[in-house]
Formats: sequence, structure tokens, C-alpha cells
Amino acid sequence: MWKVGRFVKSLSDKDYLEDMILQKYKWLTMLHRCLIGFSEYPFISMLDFSTFIKRVGLYDKNLLNHGTLDRLFIQTNVEVV
Repeated sequence: MWKVGRFVKSLSDKDYLEDMILQKYKWLTMLHRCLIGFSEYPFISMLDFSTFIKRVGLYDKNLLNHGTLDRLFIQTNVEVV
């Protein structure tokens, strides 16, 4: 299920995000497989997810802080009925 609508409200931003994901799909798939290999297959644990975010430099004390990271992780793992 495509959950980007929970985070991105602008139609132009959604289109841009979809294009970027399609361009990087093969790399993202390999990255996902690598992360689940180190985590709780077939899932990525919160600890592994936050470690990855910090290692690649996406963690930021102002924009993407620990609280925001927690909320994003929880929202992507909750099914809306």
C-alpha cells in the first residue's frame, strides 16, 4: 500500500517523489534487502532504521529529529482500516 499521502500533501511533491522512487527503484530495493538482512527479517526494526538514517546523514536536530523519526516510523507501520 502506498502511504506517501500521509506525509506529502502537495500534488507536485507527490509526483516528484514518485518519479524519484521510480528512478532509484533498483537501488532502493537492494538497500531494503540489505537492511532487512541485518534486522528482523522481513522487517526493519526501529533501531536499525534510526541507525541507518543517522549513518547516511538524514538525521538533523531541527528538521528530522528523533521525535519526527519515531512518528514517521510508526505511521508507516500502522494499517489504516
